[in-house]
Amino acid sequence: MGKINWRLVISAAVIAGAAYAGLTIMAIIQGYEHWVALIFIGGVAKLVAVKAKTAPARNAFAAGFLFAIVALFFQALFLPVYFDNNPEYASIPLPWGLSPVAYITLFAPLGGLLAGLLAFMTALMVEGVAKRVWPGWEKGHD
Repeated sequence: MGKINWRLVISAAVIAGAAYAGLTIMAIIQGYEHWVALIFIGGVAKLVAVKAKTAPARNAFAAGFLFAIVALFFQALFLPVYFDNNPEYASIPLPWGLSPVAYITLFAPLGGLLAGLLAFMTALMVEGVAKRVWPGWEKGHD
């Protein structure tokens, strides 16, 4: 079992998470947030799976998890701006009487797990294709 390349994982996830959060906060991708999130998660997973020397799927899971946590952190940090630009989300009632920041904080790990699993599955697909296309994939690659 290989180690996780934390430098690669953190750099890819933080840049992608901050970019995605910026797009959602400014309502640039309004109405397409879920599709853009899938594109970002897939892109991070592919990047990490190809660049990681060992354990591409484990690296991709960590990057997907961290991507979601970073994106949700920035959304919670800039929540007033997010609600100003996305007023339809400001009126949605939250369960248990939670505030929006508490709701995001409480459910961020769940979003991270879902993003991590999606990135993990994407990396497994990338790894399966790469084994057929690139000889020597199992020995480490560039």
